[in-house]
Amino acid sequence: MPNHSIVTDDELTYKKFTAPEFQYREKLQEVQAIQWKFDRSNTEEVLEFCNRRPITNAAAIPTCERVPMMVATKDGLVSMYPGSFVVRDRKGELSVIKYEDFQYLYEGIE
Repeated sequence: MPNHSIVTDDELTYKKFTAPEFQYREKLQEVQAIQWKFDRSNTEEVLEFCNRRPITNAAAIPTCERVPMMVATKDGLVSMYPGSFVVRDRKGELSVIKYEDFQYLYEGIE
């Protein structure tokens, strides 16, 4: 019996563009970030970091874990839950990143 392997369109496209002129790596950049603590004890500090741009009712309800802080980003309002990070890039634009994603993408600078 012949040994047939199935190759998807995505795999064909990827293999087609493996030459060096198609290969790029994201440039590393330093960012500033703050984590909104799970107990919400640093809500005021997060608001200050965001230049008071979040629209939030979460600070008024510190015991309710399901009430997000809404952060104004370049992509519009984004829900931020305790444990997430607000990241400010070199342009000063804010992004909200989940804890797990932040741990994968960033490391501390010494």
